[in-house]
Amino acid sequence: RSDDRVSDGYNGCNDNGEHNETLITTRSEQVSLNSDSNSADDDDENMNLTVVSHEIEGNQNCDHNRNNNNNNNNNSNMLHNAATDPDYVKNFLKNSRLHFIGSWRRRFMERNQLTIQNHCAIRKKLSARPDASTYFVVHLDMDCFFASIAMRQNPELRTMPIAVSHSGNNAHGEISSANYVARKYGVKAGMWMKRAKELCKDLIIVPYQFHLYEEAALQVYNILREFVPSDSIEVSSIDESYLYMHQICMDENHASSLVSDIRKKIEATTGCTASAGIAHNKLLARMATKKAKPNGQHLVSRSSDLLTFMSSFNVR
Repeated sequence: RSDDRVSDGYNGCNDNGEHNETLITTRSEQVSLNSDSNSADDDDENMNLTVVSHEIEGNQNCDHNRNNNNNNNNNSNMLHNAATDPDYVKNFLKNSRLHFIGSWRRRFMERNQLTIQNHCAIRKKLSARPDASTYFVVHLDMDCFFASIAMRQNPELRTMPIAVSHSGNNAHGEISSANYVARKYGVKAGMWMKRAKELCKDLIIVPYQFHLYEEAALQVYNILREFVPSDSIEVSSIDESYLYMHQICMDENHASSLVSDIRKKIEATTGCTASAGIAHNKLLARMATKKAKPNGQHLVSRSSDLLTFMSSFNVR
């Protein structure tokens, strides 16, 4: 759900002639993920909502700001807010990650002729287990999806620490996604830019590329439909899906082979890698994806020691 809000006001000086930095703020609910690797543990996991307040920055006095605005309205340092930009709300939503994700889901359902009612019906149908011995769930998750798109577009970035953020190097900005090079320094999704820069001074910030994310997501979905019936696919996010394989897989080896073929085709088509967890329920499949990251797959067999498997995860 996108619930971006704009708080209107006047950006000026107080009675003492000091620059008022907090009269106009933007507030957006940002998804912050508590995990150690990508979007299963990066862009949308656990859905812990953190309210991020982007404060208007300014280090010049009022008279200087007025002169700058009067002399050069195109000055790149001019503050962008509801008082100076008549299209502020429109531009704000255009650059909002949550607004994009929320509107993407609507477009996705319309494109594939889905409604909330039949989407829920599919999920209910898939929750029924016709034969527990051949019931396989695959959790498929793109690896640091937003950052992967940036590296695909500019291969030189693959060996450099990069992070995706809407606010550039603004200290009050929030990290949306980071590649695995940056994660070695401790940079992760949901982190403030100031802290990320402290951990990795050479961190490269890249902007959102929403149209490319949407294009790649559609390619992934079309690939999934080549291998799995559409009514056995549950799309949970732009970079994450569950596949219910009991209709087409007779054993664990068959499921593993099929998932491998899917991942190879996704990488060949989109230029981005995906990881997958295979198990006999959604929770274990999602946890298995954590073990598979990055660019791998992990099978939790029915004969596995589940206590040993689950004890390898930290409880937070």
